[in-house]
Amino acid sequence: MHVKKLAAPAVALALLLALTACGGQPSSNAVPQGDTKPATSEPAEPAAEKPKPTPTEKPAEEGTLAKPYPVGYVVSIYEGDPDNELATLTVAIKDANAGAAIAQANQFNEPAQPGYHYVAVEYTMTGSSATEPANMSWLLSDWSLAQTDGVLIGENNTGVVMPDGWNDTYMVNDLYQGQVGAAVVVYQVPDAYTGPLLATAYGKYLSL
Repeated sequence: MHVKKLAAPAVALALLLALTACGGQPSSNAVPQGDTKPATSEPAEPAAEKPKPTPTEKPAEEGTLAKPYPVGYVVSIYEGDPDNELATLTVAIKDANAGAAIAQANQFNEPAQPGYHYVAVEYTMTGSSATEPANMSWLLSDWSLAQTDGVLIGENNTGVVMPDGWNDTYMVNDLYQGQVGAAVVVYQVPDAYTGPLLATAYGKYLSL
């Protein structure tokens, strides 16, 4: 009987040791904890900059220095309202080197100043109004020549007797509707300029 009583405490002690061993050592089957540090991501690459659109130049407006009206273009001359047309006008070179013709026209005509030559330009005007005449001398006072670089060339300021058949502006009567008059204006153009000439007035340019 004493043997049975001692055996029970021994069994209990053995179970307690077994339980203690289990609690003191981690189980080899335990799943290891992962790294608790926050994950760091690579910095995002900046978005590629969209290419800027290539600016396109606006086409030059016709009648400007960059794009003059073509040779023979008919200009409308009006006062205030475009519907109130006074006359139409065409411009052409009469003589690109008029020095000889001017010298022969009158012995007192002076030659062009040194470094210049005479250019004769003919303006042909047609009256448009039945009630308001076009005065050619007055209307042509606004016109001059121009180089393609924009340099203006004014009317010759020395008195010139025109060759036969070349009307001065004051010789043309007022023009009513349908009446046509032509006058020649002489300019002194630099010899150094060899490009094309333009006629200009009111901010518009015509090829000659």
